[in-house]
Amino acid sequence: MAQRTKKVEGTQPSLKRTYKKKSIQGLGDIVEKITEATGIKQMVGDCVECNERKFLLNRLFPFKRVTKLMTEEHKEEFILFLEECGNRVLENRVTDISKFVPFLNSLYAEYFGITIEICHNCSGIHKAIIKDLNKLFSNS
Repeated sequence: MAQRTKKVEGTQPSLKRTYKKKSIQGLGDIVEKITEATGIKQMVGDCVECNERKFLLNRLFPFKRVTKLMTEEHKEEFILFLEECGNRVLENRVTDISKFVPFLNSLYAEYFGITIEICHNCSGIHKAIIKDLNKLFSNS
């Protein structure tokens, strides 16, 4: 993420506010920006359904596409994940995957160009991520 600085009015010249500019990854990010600008997000607050909608729209209408196949190292790590608990998720069985969430999110960001905020209660998002990664794994 690119960092920008902005001078805070009424302060000494050396004091600056730093903020991060988040890149737009897909339609979900556009909808989020609209809800922020109109004040809807502030009224509703952060919610699981909002995060799932954002992820689904980014997934269905991404601004980036898969550009490479899964590396051998990532394939081996993904196989271990599938053997430990991933296959249970693909079979629609309840499974705790919380310790794998950062790993899955990093793979998804690398191959699909979509970053996901850590959300341990978003099982629908995690299932979709596992399905997409499994499809990529099968095609690599």
